This record gives sequence, C-alpha cells and structure tokens, in this order.
Amino acid sequence: MTYHHLSREERYQISALLKEGLPEAQIALNLGRHKSTINREILRNTGFRGYRPKQADHLATVRSEGCRNAPRISAQVWIDVEKQLEKQFSPEQIAASVDISHETIYRHIYADKAAGGDLWRHLRCQKKRRKRYGGGRDRRGQIADRRPISERPAYVEKRRQVGHWEGDTIIGANHKQAIVSLVERKTGYAFLSKVSQKTSDLVSSAIIRRLKGVAPLVKTITYDNGKEFAEHARVDRVLKSKGYFAEPFSSWQRGTNENFNGLVRQYIPKKRPLSSVTDTELAQRFDPEKVMLIEKFVPEKIITAVYLDNDKMQYNVKRFKIETTTLKTEFLFIKEGKGNKLEAITTIQEPILQVQTGRGTQVRAAKFKIAKMVDVTGWKAVGSKLTDFSKTIEMQWESRPNDPNAQPELFG
Repeated sequence: MTYHHLSREERYQISALLKEGLPEAQIALNLGRHKSTINREILRNTGFRGYRPKQADHLATVRSEGCRNAPRISAQVWIDVEKQLEKQFSPEQIAASVDISHETIYRHIYADKAAGGDLWRHLRCQKKRRKRYGGGRDRRGQIADRRPISERPAYVEKRRQVGHWEGDTIIGANHKQAIVSLVERKTGYAFLSKVSQKTSDLVSSAIIRRLKGVAPLVKTITYDNGKEFAEHARVDRVLKSKGYFAEPFSSWQRGTNENFNGLVRQYIPKKRPLSSVTDTELAQRFDPEKVMLIEKFVPEKIITAVYLDNDKMQYNVKRFKIETTTLKTEFLFIKEGKGNKLEAITTIQEPILQVQTGRGTQVRAAKFKIAKMVDVTGWKAVGSKLTDFSKTIEMQWESRPNDPNAQPELFG
C-alpha cells in the first residue's frame, strides 16, 4: 500500500470541516483518509490561532526538507514570496529578489487558488478578456511617415540591450486629460507624465521632457497607433532615436507597456479624474538628468562605483552587491558627506576605467583594471583610494564595441 501525503487542497477541506464542527472521524470519512492521518495532521500543524491550511502546509513542508526527496524550493522561500505578494509586488518583481522564475510563482498562486486559497487576489492585474469586433481595421486615420514594427531590428525583441522603449497614453475619466506612459523594455524602468489634452504636440513634448535627460539610453520607441503620436519624427530628431508603431489591435507587440499600464490602473482607476492626480504622484523621486545607469536589479550582479570623497579630496572606488531582497529601499552606497558625489558606475564584469587629467600639453591618461585592484565588499564599505582630486579630471568606462551584449551607460 502506498501512502500519499495530504495535499494543500485537502488541508483547506480539513479547515472548512473543522469550522463546521465535524469530528475527526467524520472528516477522515469525507476525505477518504484514515482517522489517524487526520488526527496527526491536526496535532502537528495547529498553531496559536488554530488550524489554518496555509500555515499547516508550510509546517509540513518545513518538516519534509530534511528528507531525501525534499522539495527544491524551501518553505521559507514561499513564505517570503507570499509576504511580498500581500504587499502587492508582482511575480515579475518578486522573481528578481528570489531564486524562482515568475512562471513558478504564478503556478504556485494558481495551485493555491485551486485549493481554495486567496493568493490570486493579490495579483495586481486581473483584467477581463473582451472580444474585439470590427475585423481588426484601424479607423483612427493614418500617421505620416509611420515606421511599422516589422522594420524594427530583430535584436530589440530579445531584450538584451538597454535603450528600447514602449510608449502609450492612459486616458482619464470622461476622456479628459491623459498620462503619457513610457517603459524601457529590458529594465522595466518607466516614466509617467500628465498632459492636459491628448494632442500630438503636448504628448510629443511630454516624451521629450521625460526622456531628454537619458537620451543616450533611448535608441528606439515603439508606440501605440494613436494619433497623439503623430509627431514621432520630432521626438526622433531631439532624442536621436527611431520610432516604430505596433500593428493595429496587436497590443501584445507592446506587452511591457500594456502590463505596466495595467499596474498603473491599480492606483489610478478609470473612474478617477486625472485632475485629481498630482505631478508628485507621477514624478520620479530623482532628477532624470542625474541618472547615470539604468538596469534591472539582479542580486548577483557586482556593481563598480567611483565617487569623490570631498573631505579627503580623493576619488574612491568600490565593488559590491546589494545584499538584500527589499525592493523599495533606497541605498546610498557612497560615503556620506558634504560635496561627495558619484562619478562613474557600471555592472560590467571586468571594468576598465579610463582617467584623463590636465590640459593641453600637460594631459595625462591612465587605465585602471578595477576588478584586479579592488575586492568585492559590502555595499556600505567606503572603498579604496583610486587617485587624488583634480579639477581637470575626466573619467569613463572603456567601451567594448565588439561585445553584442554590452550595456550602454550614461556618465555625468
């Protein structure tokens, strides 16, 4: 005879039957289990607040971790995942901080739902699917010099390079006012900007205003087919980018932007007038013109930073990892002090820093192979001295044009 452990679904049934006041013997009969199995389950997995199925499932999993056939994902990891779900983090965000794919997290959520759980209620996007009618023909008129997505380089689809954006607008209640939504495809980094009317001049101005500070990181923008993007050529001229348009009724071609807009709707529902939305709600907590590097957070990545220690009048260099799973925390990873400022930052595995000082015939240049000079430490470390302060100093990371996966970077 083969024994099968109680499933999560059975534990939800036990909980429901206990609440109805049924004795253990009757619960065992209803579940087709031996009464001793039900008795052991209740004795082992009842907490201070009584028998709770989710807690019982975790306790049973923790006990099984020492077994030869222990599950690959520990109970503690799932506890952390569920806590983050309850804080309204999406599975994609959670996957960046734990060693689980977002697909696995979704499977866990839907398995919990099938067993009677409520984790699915914490999913931020729960759109109802609607059937479209009309044969897929776009009736919004033609956009001059429209560049179709079929002409966009194929490598953009692979998300290997930072600098490829998607754009759309979010409409307010009664079609009054709008929010311009811009999302970078690889990192998920986003900008929002409110416009009083959904006109092409106001929308293009909002795009330029938001992206001008990070123009070197804007290579392509893929738009929706709305007429508000008719001035895409103006955006291209200012940002030195290329604009493309998705096919009509093919929102999946801008899936990153569509998903982000759904998350925005959680906080700005369709019924809310945009006149009540303040710029503070939409604005980033930093000046875009001061952005030096945008990348998706990966805990394993080593960050290399060079900063000015104004008190000692020297430049320090450090290599570190962000040693946390807290996604909303702001980190100051340079030494605190008046006048201290970040000079250069990268996540290149073996960075080479080019440093130049002097003017005219007095110019001196040097290269530093940082990975061979500096050990990886904690993010709170002060770092090591690189060179003395100079008013004429210029720094930049050595570019690697032959590396197809090299990340573009912006230096202050």
